[in-house]
Amino acid sequence: MITLEDGKGIIGLLKNLNYNQGTALNQGFLSQLFYQSKMVEESLFQPLSQFNEFFKKGILAKDNKKIYSTIRIVPFNQFYFIVDSPAVSSTATAERYFSNKDSLYGYIGGDGMALTDYILPRLNRKIHKKGLDLCAGSGIIGIVLSTLFDWMHAVDIDEYAFKWMQFNAQLNGIKNYTAYKGDLYAPLKASGPFDVIFANPSYSFFPAEVMEKYQIKRHEVADDLGLDLVLKIIGGFNACLAPEGTGYICTSTPVLNGRDYLVQKITEMFSEHDYAFEIYYNSCYTHSEFKKYYNSLGITKFYFVFVKVKKGLTFKIKRVFSKSYYLSQARMIMDSFRGA
Repeated sequence: MITLEDGKGIIGLLKNLNYNQGTALNQGFLSQLFYQSKMVEESLFQPLSQFNEFFKKGILAKDNKKIYSTIRIVPFNQFYFIVDSPAVSSTATAERYFSNKDSLYGYIGGDGMALTDYILPRLNRKIHKKGLDLCAGSGIIGIVLSTLFDWMHAVDIDEYAFKWMQFNAQLNGIKNYTAYKGDLYAPLKASGPFDVIFANPSYSFFPAEVMEKYQIKRHEVADDLGLDLVLKIIGGFNACLAPEGTGYICTSTPVLNGRDYLVQKITEMFSEHDYAFEIYYNSCYTHSEFKKYYNSLGITKFYFVFVKVKKGLTFKIKRVFSKSYYLSQARMIMDSFRGA
């Protein structure tokens, strides 16, 4: 890991180069280098001397006539987040690389940013007492939302995630933040109950050969068709969520033999609880490499969803579909006509 001093210095240099949330989302070389973790042609660095400090501190490295970053830097919601870059390979070059390298935490997903954007307006910009960020990863959700809480607690089971969320809280000057390493609620002891709990847990599941091929670690997947961690998190609301508290979770849920599996499991497990659920559906891409495997299990498609759970209300499940979901369905229908 880089030092906090170096991290602050690098962020300052990037701000002078106008690297922010807007530029991170375009196709410029800074976005490709720091946001997308891609190799960039050396000729694009004009003048190259302005990046001397990056090379000196080991932030940038050269492979032939291409340059790559050893860290990933993600600007989001006026904050900056740093993790290891997936462009670091075991051979010390950037020829072959992937983000699931053993002992390397290098992932900040768009799902966590999307969940944060979903939660922010629903917190009504008022100050809440205690917040809990489960499966915190880089800390991106809890750190952004910490401005709306007296105190933010964050937990992750991964050692490198734990170190990076501590680092990123300090990098962004967040004082009301405590990070824990452990499994979900286990390390929290007497810290609760929490007014708001939010989580972006692992919800992937793959055939054994895929896990071996990509060196996917056990805690990066979930049992019960990807919903095991989601259901455990909801199961902990009884003890850890305040009496009228709210939980937010993002996950992917399969349609199994024609039925929404998440709705089925929620009904089976929580219909006797005083929880009101709202499930917000978005479009979801299914990787072609895994379709045969999913179909063998009876899964025909997936939804990407935000789950809002309000404690203290009569049990019900409300299903809401986003504009992106309807647009994706329209595209699928149009594509089917084109293929006919």
